[in-house]
Amino acid sequence: MHILRALLPFVYFFGLMPAFVGLIELSNLAASWGLKAPTIVVVAGGIGLLILWCILMVRSVHQANDALRQREIARANISAAWQLNSATPLDVDLKKPTLGRVPLGGDIQRLSFLGPAEDAESSPEGHLGYDSRGIYLEMRDGQLVGFDLDVDPFLKSPGAAILAAGFGTKIRPDASEAELVAVLGAPFWRAKDEGSVTLFFERLDGERWLELRLDFDGTGRLESIAASDTPMLAEAYWRRRWGVTSDWPPGDASRMAS
Repeated sequence: MHILRALLPFVYFFGLMPAFVGLIELSNLAASWGLKAPTIVVVAGGIGLLILWCILMVRSVHQANDALRQREIARANISAAWQLNSATPLDVDLKKPTLGRVPLGGDIQRLSFLGPAEDAESSPEGHLGYDSRGIYLEMRDGQLVGFDLDVDPFLKSPGAAILAAGFGTKIRPDASEAELVAVLGAPFWRAKDEGSVTLFFERLDGERWLELRLDFDGTGRLESIAASDTPMLAEAYWRRRWGVTSDWPPGDASRMAS
């Protein structure tokens, strides 16, 4: 879009030049037919105005499309009017799970303290990304339905912390897999791929399943946290992809305790 906008002056220039050359040739042709100068001027002027009108119409359509696109972006970016408030606690509770005290299914507006999303123009519909803080939100019908956190940049955000069942259990940034399992209970599934480990925890919340995913890098350090009200492992494709052999839905023994 920016490239097209930059090329517009050239389009106008190279569009007008042939038009004016054509008018000159038309005038010469009209003179050879014996038409008088006033008639030639009127005809040439009329054609010139028609060409100018066409160019202005193209420009107007371009501007209207650009304005419509900006309105669509603003409408899709629900965070456009949000005000950043670094004093509000930005904790993720693994046990529930919640982000900024907002549970899955909670009103997305309760996270307005995050401020406007970064690069919302390129974000898919229903997603808000904060790249510098490693925070990615998924929303549906005005509700928070999932989040994904890159642990290192997330913990550098003001007020950020990793909890489990409230402030009584604060998780250290360098907590090991074994320590997290001791707090959260046994995962529904543990997947290992070239040294990295992914733990899937599933919890029944009323009639819906919630999924918490913890990713550890090759050194055993917690790398990312993801939660969703649409469990990945509820789909047979992803169970095959992750090599899951446990039955779905999880039995009591493999559910994350509330």
